[in-house]
Amino acid sequence: MITNNCFRLVSTCLFTLGTVLLPAVLSAQTPQWIWHPNSGQAVTNGEVRLFRKTFTVERRVQKATLEVAVDNKAEVFLNGEAVANAQGHTQATTTDVTGKIKAGENLLTVRGLNEDGPAALLVRLELSRYKQHPQKESRCYRGSKSSC
Repeated sequence: MITNNCFRLVSTCLFTLGTVLLPAVLSAQTPQWIWHPNSGQAVTNGEVRLFRKTFTVERRVQKATLEVAVDNKAEVFLNGEAVANAQGHTQATTTDVTGKIKAGENLLTVRGLNEDGPAALLVRLELSRYKQHPQKESRCYRGSKSSC
């Protein structure tokens, strides 16, 4: 069962599978637990659902951190490579995926498993860009002995 304490634990999500959000400097939406709507039917025990989200990154990122909380289990793939396994909704699984994010289009895929009872998934992907460093300015002055 999902509790309010769990929601507070991951309430600063920047990325859910339902909505792509860019780095923290841009606006972020309030995260929401998601699961397949099942055409209005109750979630079943042993139910497996796949979630996919593409997102585009213009250039390399300095840091990329993935956090996943799930009721009950999840396997997470980034650009086709397994990057995390998560179990439980009370403590998010955190993984550094910096080396897995590429410039251009990326694909995040989650395979969620509901063993019994309610089902829910929450994913947070926080991206930090490299800061632009100004180019050093060099000047030559008349009478300077150094070559310019």
